[in-house]
Amino acid sequence: MGKFVYVALNGSDAISAFTINSSTGALTTIVGSPFPAGSVPYMVRVDPSGRFAYATAYDSDDISAYSINSRTGALTPIAGSPFWFPTLNGAPSGLAVDSSGRFLYATDSNSNYIVAFSIDNSTGALTPMSGSPFASGVGPWGAFVHPSGKFLYVTNNGEAPSLRTLSTVAVVP
Repeated sequence: MGKFVYVALNGSDAISAFTINSSTGALTTIVGSPFPAGSVPYMVRVDPSGRFAYATAYDSDDISAYSINSRTGALTPIAGSPFWFPTLNGAPSGLAVDSSGRFLYATDSNSNYIVAFSIDNSTGALTPMSGSPFASGVGPWGAFVHPSGKFLYVTNNGEAPSLRTLSTVAVVP
């Protein structure tokens, strides 16, 4: 864990990948980087095991999923990726993975919803959870799962800076 870093490059529809020098913190580009992603990737999250990475694609309305080579950090698309984002007028932006690595949550800033997925432990594939998408505040953007896994906190951009709020969404499956 902590050997690699991944960055969304929304200007080039790709994910840059780097190894981290544990002594100096210096970054070195991973062979094969940048890796293709959906249109306007916005955020990348790695599951707690460090085996899978996920990236929202704001303009193509999907989530790209990758397996991570534990030795090199290279990304390989997971079968079925990209995964469809099941909302109207979708614009996936923020991502959060719970501490168990069983669930992924994505904010949809255009439709005021949170989309919840189950993560297949062996493949990393995503399956929408029953009842998903879930209503949230106006313009949900960022997301954070409480370490207990019981709550999802979502920042809402609202329609103007004065309307920015924080929502708590119960996420117990």
